[in-house]
Amino acid sequence: MVTDGPTRPSEQDRRAPRSSTRRRRTVVALLASLGVVLLALTAALVYGYQTVTDIADNFEKVPDAFPDEASRPTVDPGESIAVDGRTPLTVLLLGSDGLTTSQSQRGQRSDATMVVRISAERDRVDVVSIPRDTWVPIPGRGEAKINAAYSFGGFPLAVSTVEDLLGVRIDHVASIDMGGLIDMTDALGGIDVKLDEGFTSSSGTYTFTEGVNHLNGKEALALARERKQLAEGDLSRVENQQLVLQALLVEALSRDTLTDPRSAVDFASTTAGYTRVDDGVTADLIRDLAWQMRGFDMSELHFHTMGLAGFGRSADGQSILVTDPAATERLAAALRTDTMETYVE
Repeated sequence: MVTDGPTRPSEQDRRAPRSSTRRRRTVVALLASLGVVLLALTAALVYGYQTVTDIADNFEKVPDAFPDEASRPTVDPGESIAVDGRTPLTVLLLGSDGLTTSQSQRGQRSDATMVVRISAERDRVDVVSIPRDTWVPIPGRGEAKINAAYSFGGFPLAVSTVEDLLGVRIDHVASIDMGGLIDMTDALGGIDVKLDEGFTSSSGTYTFTEGVNHLNGKEALALARERKQLAEGDLSRVENQQLVLQALLVEALSRDTLTDPRSAVDFASTTAGYTRVDDGVTADLIRDLAWQMRGFDMSELHFHTMGLAGFGRSADGQSILVTDPAATERLAAALRTDTMETYVE
């Protein structure tokens, strides 16, 4: 539990977190559903269904990826928000630092947790980041940082933790090895990331400048991992992770990539090699979703960070981020009713 009057022993802890919308960004790219993973497949779809099938087969499928059905939220009220028989699609996207597809999920913490929400009309995509230090109840484990759920119990416990936090049912789950950012970025010839804050990495190896930085794979990974050198620690890291993902999306869907079959397929194949998904993620799912989202307005992709109350300390002395119940409920309500536009402000 959180102690009364959370202590703030460092300069970082004395800073209040930014609002959940101050740094939201709308990017000029199409996230065709399940995060970067399915974006890669959507790009490959341009070159034929068989290509998508081949790449989908490269994903490591995780059986029993979801918790016991009795403990899960009911399906969102279909009739009230269904469009042409479709309901919103909610995907849990986990970034796991240093995890390869040959390793067990257990013992690996998720360093990025994002809830991807695709509207029933398939005309809006919202990506909500939950910082790794957010202090939450983890079913059967007591309270801990949200990134511990994946370590304690793999996909099922990570899903349970987020479902209990937001009261929203997760439809699919994917885990990307953050180390794969190196190969993904290099497969695209590098990415351009614009930063508001320049800094040198904790290791002293990399220096990032204010403004546009052209990054290779190792530099992109260093940027996505860094928090100690940033003004607001984990909150700033979440923002930089969003920037890296946005840059990957922009480059992956650039004219040069999409008109070059080799580049598109290389990127999709590379991404698949670092990815675990639930066994419901099939080529048919990607094909159908890509068709439903044809004509998608690329300005309707929105990034957010979950609203939080501030920095604090747990009873055992960990530096944590404290949830804001009112802000969490506003987010949950917007997800449940498919009205994420109301959460923006």
